[in-house]
Amino acid sequence: MSVHKLIETRLSNLNDNGNTIKAYFDIIHDDDKALFCEIIDNGNIKSLTYKDAKEYSYKMGTYLEEILKDVPKSSFVGLMMENCLEFITCFYGLLMAGYKPMLFNVKLSKELNDEIIERINIKYVISDKDYNVNAKVINISSFDYSSIDNIKKEFAWEDEFAISTSATSLNIKICVYDGASICEQINNMKGICKANKGKHIITTDFEHSSIYGPIGYLQKLGFDVDFVNTLENGKVDIDHLKSLLRDDTILVSICAVDS
Repeated sequence: MSVHKLIETRLSNLNDNGNTIKAYFDIIHDDDKALFCEIIDNGNIKSLTYKDAKEYSYKMGTYLEEILKDVPKSSFVGLMMENCLEFITCFYGLLMAGYKPMLFNVKLSKELNDEIIERINIKYVISDKDYNVNAKVINISSFDYSSIDNIKKEFAWEDEFAISTSATSLNIKICVYDGASICEQINNMKGICKANKGKHIITTDFEHSSIYGPIGYLQKLGFDVDFVNTLENGKVDIDHLKSLLRDDTILVSICAVDS
């Protein structure tokens, strides 16, 4: 299957299934070959595919539904941890269990995080450390999965989550997203693919992981990716950028500033 056909098929599946976070989850986690992450398992490095990660998320959803059973559904539940496998599985697990994850910035001060907690009435925070905040913190190190008899795979999904302000701004802003708004951004790929039949992308080697991830995935699908040089002062080498441009270049992705 060609790159453009694969993207068209997945976007069609997304639209046919209601443009929800659940639909997005099901589509991206159906790949049993693409590498999702690597973890340390009993001293050995273990590779997980997206399909493997799906099973971890089901397990997390089943467990979170049990330990949060006294929390009203559709409540915000905090998620405060660095990027890791558990962060992602807790994110999807909370949605599966019927809760809205509030993604905290761990670099914010206690005062700012407590203000967020107060604004949206958060009672519980799932974390990988014992953070000092005005909510009950449940550390994932305390999770005991032995209480699970059967791992569920059918849930009444929530379709909203929230993120907090960047630590660099020090201003409290809470942004709420739902499946439709996320899928709308994903669907923008459809317009790019229809309007541009090329397969060439240009970027830099100092982009955020949110750029590296999708571009790396597109490379596996057959896109050509070139990295433009940067000068000693941090600016992009414009002459090199011009030399990389091709008739089939469809995207140049370069961040404006790096924190």
